[in-house]
Amino acid sequence: MKSFFIVAGESSGDNYGASLIRETKKLDPSIQFHGIGGQKMKDAGLNQLHDIDRLSIVGFVQVIKSYSFLKRIVNSTLNDIDRISPDKIILIDYPGFNLHIAKKIKQTHDIPIYYYIPPQIWAWKESRLKTIKRFIDKVFVIFEFEQNWYKERGLDVEYVGHPFLDGWSATNEDKIKQYFNVKNKARVVTLFPGSRRQEVEHHLPLFIKVASELNDLFGGKIQFILGVADNVKHHIMSHKIPKFIHLEYKNPMYALEAADLGIIASGTSTFEACVLETPMIVVYKMSFINWFIISRLIKVPYASIVNIIANKKVVPEYLQFDATPEKIASAVCMLLNDNSLLKKLKKEQMAVKKIIGGKGASAKVANLLLNEKV
Repeated sequence: MKSFFIVAGESSGDNYGASLIRETKKLDPSIQFHGIGGQKMKDAGLNQLHDIDRLSIVGFVQVIKSYSFLKRIVNSTLNDIDRISPDKIILIDYPGFNLHIAKKIKQTHDIPIYYYIPPQIWAWKESRLKTIKRFIDKVFVIFEFEQNWYKERGLDVEYVGHPFLDGWSATNEDKIKQYFNVKNKARVVTLFPGSRRQEVEHHLPLFIKVASELNDLFGGKIQFILGVADNVKHHIMSHKIPKFIHLEYKNPMYALEAADLGIIASGTSTFEACVLETPMIVVYKMSFINWFIISRLIKVPYASIVNIIANKKVVPEYLQFDATPEKIASAVCMLLNDNSLLKKLKKEQMAVKKIIGGKGASAKVANLLLNEKV
């Protein structure tokens, strides 16, 4: 009986891993999946050996602090691979952990390793290219421009499209308004502080200050929704959230889709907002030392994938020292008070959406995994 070992370390990876497991089992119901993932992957059929809840670590300092824990997970995972002896290994995003484990696996096993959603080394840390070329057998990329980038550097690469498109279809506008009980003529502003604990720590207090300032200015004419990723649910609950902000745990994508404007931590959610046609302001903050290091390594002029794909500034970005409550609240006011500006932003995001492509990424990867021999 065939078995695959799969590793995802974050909320988005859990979504995409679950979709891949389902599509693979449609083609071959007997296939066994073992590995690291979240509840969605478990529900799709993963024999879950470790949960992702404690793996969502970002930044150099946090990785150093979590070194002993991560080392235990690596050793445990290597023992699981020895015991299971899978036919293929699939790594999803989460490069710091996944590239390290790929190297360890190849030292003792000749198992094909596929990287689905490889690291964005075209943006920073191109030094990782050597590791990928040496230890990864094939990469499945989600943006078309990535295919040429990797191919020019001698990698076996396949462009498959973005898996978010597989699980999303537009929701009826009236249904969404009813779901959130949107008042007549009220504007909806959705807050997405991120899917990692460190992101929530840096963004949630900032977003609450922005929302409080806007709530005072607009006198209740804005409804605020906070989209909560599964793996930071308990962490967000430990914060004091003002009563005028609705917390959406069950359907965070609804929160993004319902919005007239989103204030979003840079990451996967900016791509999702673009697909959902939700105008956005992109924000990102981290510790000073992490910013000091990363800002010297970045090779692209933008943080948001929307701006990177467009190769111009489509969505406003407020990063690190520019990410202040006053500046962000001012940008929100400007957009909400001028419909022509909001429409222009939405139109430019829709132009980026057309470049992205269509559905079918998960099914394509499933076919390649089952039929390709490396």
